[in-house]
Amino acid sequence: MRQSLRSPNGKKHSTWYNLSKNICLYQWQLIADIDLLLSYFKALSVKFDLDAQLCRYA
Repeated sequence: MRQSLRSPNGKKHSTWYNLSKNICLYQWQLIADIDLLLSYFKALSVKFDLDAQLCRYA
């Protein structure tokens, strides 16, 4: 049973551990990407608001 947790290269970490670690890292990367997208869209909407206001006052 203990042997099955060892990976072929002799590391003690189970594949589940590595998998969950990768998923966690990927999740954080995803959150960062979404955050970046949101701030980008926010900047765009602010720009559009400014454009609309400029058009209104023009």
